[in-house]
Amino acid sequence: MVMTSKESAEYAEMKAQIEAFKAAAKRKRSLSISPKGCVTLRGLRRFGVAFYPNEWEQIAEELPAILEFMVTNKNELEATAAAHLASSA
Repeated sequence: MVMTSKESAEYAEMKAQIEAFKAAAKRKRSLSISPKGCVTLRGLRRFGVAFYPNEWEQIAEELPAILEFMVTNKNELEATAAAHLASSA
């Protein structure tokens, strides 16, 4: 199949977007301490995720349950994520 110039431009734009997403996914993660004494994890999203140390400890204790929940609900999570991505495009 031969692409028109418009299709070629769209393809190039989509390819550039994919590369940008890949680059964002490779961002380094970093930790810092906020002025309020929170531990902030950066590099997952646009803004960092901050919790107080005792909250991070609670999350760490619950991690096996969180992972199990994610595995159990994998299909629903994927469908919701796909719908969210489609609506934000």
